[in-house]
Amino acid sequence: MSKEKQPPAGRVIIPYGRSLMSLVAAHSLARQNIEVIGCDDVDFTVLSFSRYTSHNFVHANHDEEPEKFLDDMEKNIRKYKPEDDRPYILMPMFRETVLLAENKDRFAGLIEIAAPDGASIGMVSPKHKLVDTARDAGAAIPETRQPRDLDDFAAMLDDIPLPAVIKPVDGVGGRGISFCKTKEELDKGYRKLAGKETIMPLIQEAVDGSDYCMTGLFRDGELLAHMAYTNLQTFPKESGAGVMRETVEDDLFAEEVRKLMKPTGWTGVAEIDFRWTGKQEDRPKLIEVNPRFWAGLFQSVDSGVDYPWLLYQMIVTGEVPEHQEAEIGHKTRVPGFWAAEALIEAFDEEKDFSRVSAAWRKVKATFSDHQYQDTVKYLGALFSEATNLDDAAFVLKDRFHSAREAESELQLKKDPMTSLGVFYVLGSLIRHGKLPPEIKG
Repeated sequence: MSKEKQPPAGRVIIPYGRSLMSLVAAHSLARQNIEVIGCDDVDFTVLSFSRYTSHNFVHANHDEEPEKFLDDMEKNIRKYKPEDDRPYILMPMFRETVLLAENKDRFAGLIEIAAPDGASIGMVSPKHKLVDTARDAGAAIPETRQPRDLDDFAAMLDDIPLPAVIKPVDGVGGRGISFCKTKEELDKGYRKLAGKETIMPLIQEAVDGSDYCMTGLFRDGELLAHMAYTNLQTFPKESGAGVMRETVEDDLFAEEVRKLMKPTGWTGVAEIDFRWTGKQEDRPKLIEVNPRFWAGLFQSVDSGVDYPWLLYQMIVTGEVPEHQEAEIGHKTRVPGFWAAEALIEAFDEEKDFSRVSAAWRKVKATFSDHQYQDTVKYLGALFSEATNLDDAAFVLKDRFHSAREAESELQLKKDPMTSLGVFYVLGSLIRHGKLPPEIKG
């Protein structure tokens, strides 16, 4: 990496303004005097309330109306294009990344799209493409099978080691993934998922260990900046997003990532999921590549690796300057949701999710850092009739002790109005009993 002079301050459009990772990117760039414009297919997002965005616009949903989405993006890109020659960049954040990457030519000369090429993404996504690329590159992956059809699945069923994991080839946030301990569970679960998918799902060995997230910035397949973290808590507990995270050493993950990404010619950011036992003698197993930013972006930036700013510099200058290495052991938390996970674990015998939702309706206005104690007092009274109060009190005490050591992702003192955008997330939780997909990605 080389030292370069400060790149010129430009203008950046950040999609998916509803998410906290987009807010992290806006803060990162605004600190460097970069003008930020937010957008989404819904209004009243986190970015729309942020003091660090100069404008916001609404566009069509990229999944439901991809052509209308591209038309809306082009219209607004032209509208906000600087009249001078300052850098002008579109920095995709979530699932819109693939569509924009595949349509880079449409925006050539209008704006620079800070995303990998579609051909690079196609080597690691959907998941069955990742399996082929990883095998060819010699990277460690779980034993994986993809039946050609249900007859092929039936023929191999007796030979599949258990436990096993069923996965759709194209899914985010744990969608469609199921863990099977018996042949009967595998047979029923696979047939059910296969009936919903256009491409036959994968069957992978259930790898021992814990989940780790390896993040990186690449140029032509070379890893230029990197850090890894693990989720100390997730919400929902079984397959949700990390709500309490810790930065860890990444040497073993980086070794596998370099093998995998070099042949792709990747230029941009990516997040690579691993499963690892924690033993140095064991190789981490590649699980998935997300060709975009990640839900734990705040963990990365707050640990010292400022990916949005590094990506901006690389797009503008072609170089990634020397930067701070990640602070190992650093912890962060997502406000409110880490407490929700603690509550559900504490009152594990209480299966009525509606009671938890009702609690959040009443306390959603108390998510700022200085009000956690009031929240706990209220929820303690709400669950006063739970049968496992002693265990619950211990779990809550342990979680709140850990939270004191973790930096809050929502910086209300710096950007107070963004708390209003969190209502979008809470609304999804209350209405549907689950987090929106971008929080889980």
